[in-house]
Amino acid sequence: MSFALRLAGQPDISLITRWEDPSPANQRDVLENLRIKRDLGVPAEQILREAGY
Repeated sequence: MSFALRLAGQPDISLITRWEDPSPANQRDVLENLRIKRDLGVPAEQILREAGY
């Protein structure tokens, strides 16, 4: 991105990227995500693997 700013004539601008943690916040969120995947047709073997079994 800094390269693009230099090309645009703005070399002195500083950017900071702040990423939110994309992982589920708690066990309920994890299980809900796994249920949604199951409903969408993800194989049980893959769901169990993602659940740590």
